[in-house]
Amino acid sequence: MIIGAISPGFISSIYNSCIKALDAQKGSNSSKGLLDWLSEVGSDVAEIFGASGSSAGCGFIGDPMAHYDSMDGGSDSDTIDPDGGDADTDIDADTDVDTDVDTDADTDTDADGGDPTCDNYPGAFELSTPEHNADHVGLYPDFDWTDSTDPDVGDEISYVIQVDEDSSFPSALAYADLAESQFSLPDALVNGQQYYWRVIATDLCDQTTTSAVFSFTTVEECAQAPGAFSLVSPADTDAGISTLPAFEWTESVDPDAPDDVVTYTLQISTDPGFGTYEEFPGITGTTYTLGVSDELVEGTTYYWRVIAVDGCVNEVFSTEAYYSFTTLSCSPATYFNTDFLAGTVSNTEVSSGTITLAQDDTVWVCFDGSNYPELLGWTEAATFGWTTKTLAAGILDLSTEDINQAGYYYLDPSFNSTTGWMVWARNQLGNSQGGSACSIQIQDDNFAIDLRFLNDRIADGYVAPNFYMMDPRTSFYEYLIASQGGSYDVLVDGIVRISGSAAVNVAPSSLSFHDHVGTYDSTASWDFLCYYNGGASLPYMATGTYTSEIIPIGTDMNNIGTGAMISWSQVLPGGTSIEMEFCASNDSGMAGATCASGLTNHLGEVIPGTVSGEYMRFIATLSTTINILTPELQDVTINYETCE
Repeated sequence: MIIGAISPGFISSIYNSCIKALDAQKGSNSSKGLLDWLSEVGSDVAEIFGASGSSAGCGFIGDPMAHYDSMDGGSDSDTIDPDGGDADTDIDADTDVDTDVDTDADTDTDADGGDPTCDNYPGAFELSTPEHNADHVGLYPDFDWTDSTDPDVGDEISYVIQVDEDSSFPSALAYADLAESQFSLPDALVNGQQYYWRVIATDLCDQTTTSAVFSFTTVEECAQAPGAFSLVSPADTDAGISTLPAFEWTESVDPDAPDDVVTYTLQISTDPGFGTYEEFPGITGTTYTLGVSDELVEGTTYYWRVIAVDGCVNEVFSTEAYYSFTTLSCSPATYFNTDFLAGTVSNTEVSSGTITLAQDDTVWVCFDGSNYPELLGWTEAATFGWTTKTLAAGILDLSTEDINQAGYYYLDPSFNSTTGWMVWARNQLGNSQGGSACSIQIQDDNFAIDLRFLNDRIADGYVAPNFYMMDPRTSFYEYLIASQGGSYDVLVDGIVRISGSAAVNVAPSSLSFHDHVGTYDSTASWDFLCYYNGGASLPYMATGTYTSEIIPIGTDMNNIGTGAMISWSQVLPGGTSIEMEFCASNDSGMAGATCASGLTNHLGEVIPGTVSGEYMRFIATLSTTINILTPELQDVTINYETCE
């Protein structure tokens, strides 16, 4: 045998093959495949590994499968080695070989949970930006490249980027262990310098793949400072400036534009030396208006300046060291309007300090004290014992004293179903003992109302129990009965107390006062009677609007809307309302006015919003849901601040 001609490495590889063959043998229970392989290797090698017997293999005595079993925990053979050695010693030697084999296996495969394979290098990849030969790159460039992939199982890739002025990278800026395929340079490069860059991809086995080399040339985006500029407004020494001023200056043009962007910083101080100041940085335009949270103090002198700042924090102050201005001074002021002699009237009537809804007086037929009722057709039905009948100054007074007698006095006003009519009367009862004390009856050619005055109520005798609880025995009350188209309202001292639909009636129209049998001391005074033949609705407007005159208040900035208050006097019968709107503008024609509407608290309501200007006016809207009632507006007062 020529033992010296076989290297230990070769023996190890043969041994590995033996193990594989034994694996196959174990599955097939045959050693034929292993013996065939050994015969191909050569007799010398076969003799070394004990392959001379028909059942021998790979240096083991007896059945190779039996030895294989001993390795994996099965039964082992006790056969004595033919060379007289100890079988246990051979087994130990085999164990040593096994250890070498396992070590190699860990290096080459991760199937048993060891290190990843290193059979392949990281895949090729490409540089993206800066592009090759780029000539306008900033001093802090962003680098980007495509991803490198490694086909080895479990292998991971990291990157090293190198930047150098020399394409051979002798003294490169290097940034290692980059997990992503992009990187922003944290260190500034030199302006106007050509640079080279490349990226090295590295796997876990320290195998590397290097990219191509790209070059680029830097140009500093903010090499020069921003250009000169000037302050505009508020102009130097201006007075009466708003406490929320709007600042303006000219534009600073940067020589490095468009790559360099200029922003501005506004500084405001009460000290011309700017020992302390309020600062507003990052302004992108050439104007800035203070917000409410930064409002200045009234009557105070301020100094202001602006600084232009580029992307590299190069600063240039405005040409003027500063401008000064003084904020306005405000003092309380009051506008009071009691006569309403000027303004635009819409569906309203203005008379000596009072505004009411407008009505058309020309369509009413009335007698109100200037005409005697007898001349208009009042007739006493019969002599039923009226003890007193007085006609004086157009007022008809009726009274009875005899408890057992009754009578009535009537007029035919030619009412009809398209006529609206109203009656005012005053009534007082004596000590009525029950039943109807007296009544007023009104009827046209379709409908009728019988308003009865009892000792504890007034009631509609046709539509019971439509009544109003009261005691009419103690004093006179004023009653207003109004009807049109079959519906009616009864007001007691100006307040609606009964509303309803009149009873159907086919008798001729009439208006009468009755004193009923079984009552006494009933007294009535007819103060007023009007009726209307103008159509289906009464001639009162449901809504009227009064717009006041435009009121100059002295300056172009007033704190209306910041605590200003409006109030007025009003008379509001039930079902009526008054609503105010307040407007202000810097234009004498009220162009572009801002308004606050929906003001209803006549005792004093703060004007909401920011309504300010040199001119102001108010708009009053009067409305009613009962067309016989009209609200009244008087004495509008506006408290505000005027500022100079």
